[in-house]
Amino acid sequence: MVRSRSLVLAAVALLGGLIAVAPAVLAQAPTPAVEAYDRLFLLVLLMAVVIGGLVMFLLAIIAVKFRKRKGNLAPPRDPKTHNPRLEAAWTIVPAIILLVVAIATYQALLVTDAIPRAPDVVVRAIGHQWCWEFCVTPAGGAETCTVGECSGGVGQTVRLVIESKDVNHALS
Repeated sequence: MVRSRSLVLAAVALLGGLIAVAPAVLAQAPTPAVEAYDRLFLLVLLMAVVIGGLVMFLLAIIAVKFRKRKGNLAPPRDPKTHNPRLEAAWTIVPAIILLVVAIATYQALLVTDAIPRAPDVVVRAIGHQWCWEFCVTPAGGAETCTVGECSGGVGQTVRLVIESKDVNHALS
């Protein structure tokens, strides 16, 4: 029993250490949208780890408590088949979890779906049958078109417009 406790404590310490160094190891989010995605991912990951750990812990307790013992062949004296409180709890708790995830997802989508009003550059990506054509129009400048590659400046706000000329590129 002492060995299993020390293994659990070591696993908790390792997980805590990984969580503590995560901000230093993970790359910094370049945009508010990526930051929102990261927050959403970490929220869902944390909830999944907590719920998974709780389920494994309860499963281990149940496996030890209700294991078949030598010489004990009698059925349980008072089998419980219904518990309204437990049934309500395992209906309400997942609903609350889904509500929290839905709210966090909606907040991330608000950041992601923000269309810039005055972009620095407008890029039209035109899908042809065998290549892509990129037409770049800087704010107040002339349109420049290239085939096959597109480059832009760092830190500029870009509006990307995707079109198709002579083939369906599954853009819709």
